[in-house]
Amino acid sequence: MGIVIYKILQLFLLTFAIGFFIAFIIKVLMIVIQSTSRSHASSNSRIKCYYRAVRIRRIRNKNRMHDTNNSNDLIRFYYGSDSEDSQTAKL
Repeated sequence: MGIVIYKILQLFLLTFAIGFFIAFIIKVLMIVIQSTSRSHASSNSRIKCYYRAVRIRRIRNKNRMHDTNNSNDLIRFYYGSDSEDSQTAKL
């Protein structure tokens, strides 16, 4: 009788341990999947920020070249008042 109870208890503990092991593996897989999806999303946002910065830099360079190649009247039209005041205000 005692051996039967011991075997039932042993089987119960083995089932319990296997269940915890499977749950642990599933949890680790979920963490890995979530971390890869987060890094993928952050890399996408980094790429978007990079291209946005490139576009802004191009526009600023174009405006800078445009301003230096034209007269003070055109600069005054864009920035108002004197060109020196507008350049210091812009900085």
